Amino acid sequence: MNKKLLALLLAILMVAVSACAMADTSSVAVVKTIDKDAPTETFTFESELVSVPNGITLDNYKATLNLTSATAEVTAGSAGTGDTTITGSGTFGIPAASSYPAVGIYKYRVKEVEPAQKTSGVSYNTTTQYEVWVTIYNGTNGYERAASIHTVGDDGTATDTKATEVAIRNTYAANSLTVTKTVSGSSADLRDTFQITVTFTDPDDGTKLKSNITAIATESDSTTPDANKVSVTKNFDGYTFVINNVNNNDYVTFSNIPAGVKYTVVETNDVGSISGKRYTSSVTGYTGDNGVIETTNAVTVANSLNEQLDTGVNTDNTPYILLMALVAIMALAFVAKKRSVRE
Repeated sequence: MNKKLLALLLAILMVAVSACAMADTSSVAVVKTIDKDAPTETFTFESELVSVPNGITLDNYKATLNLTSATAEVTAGSAGTGDTTITGSGTFGIPAASSYPAVGIYKYRVKEVEPAQKTSGVSYNTTTQYEVWVTIYNGTNGYERAASIHTVGDDGTATDTKATEVAIRNTYAANSLTVTKTVSGSSADLRDTFQITVTFTDPDDGTKLKSNITAIATESDSTTPDANKVSVTKNFDGYTFVINNVNNNDYVTFSNIPAGVKYTVVETNDVGSISGKRYTSSVTGYTGDNGVIETTNAVTVANSLNEQLDTGVNTDNTPYILLMALVAIMALAFVAKKRSVRE
């Protein structure tokens, strides 16, 4: 072989070995993406050693050579202006190169884990999978490692397509609820204000509602708003909202409520702002059993007051009947007297 060619091949080999040494990898990245309205959530990922080099018994190393568990937290409200998703990141730790029994490629299947306590509205993605291939080779200081991430096809087989990270996308589904106040009746005062309490509770499917529900109040007279007008306060657990100073045609829209969440709407007072009035109250528009969030949710809290008005005029028929009877008696007496005079 030509000396120059041999020298060139040696140089190429040294560069390749050097590149491999520089590629020593201690971890691989995990990225979680979910719709921006999702609550703060920590996602967990798992790995399993599924393939080892020839001559190595897989079961002997499944536990000892597993990747370090990875988690990725997504934080509610972390999306930037115009963003449609929020992200979180984590890493899978790769065992030290010296832990491996021989050179070769060790393949790990990684995926998201569905938690025991799921969050309402979150769709967990356990179908998207990747394979992490850890290559163990002889380096200048003994065994060294390099890692690559491969996508997994629909048939469940790893492909030659490489990725820079384990990227798993989730979705979050939520709906809204509108609560409207109406006041009517001949004795009703449209200026009277009321208080309504709206409470949200966990769905019946075992998922947990997290407190990221928002509320926006809209006044019926938005052109001349009153400083003491409708307002919404939220209690410490984030599940109960109190609507204060609400009157005719005011409404509050609650957003970011996962489908299936249960809710109740209760009028806290039925008197209004002027004592002594007793309005009737009714709540209509519930869907499902006592209120279950579906695609369209609208509830109306209606108050009515119809009292007999005191106009100062006695409209009872009894005096008129008595007066007519008196006139009839007097007429009969007059006729009787006339007859007695004639006789």
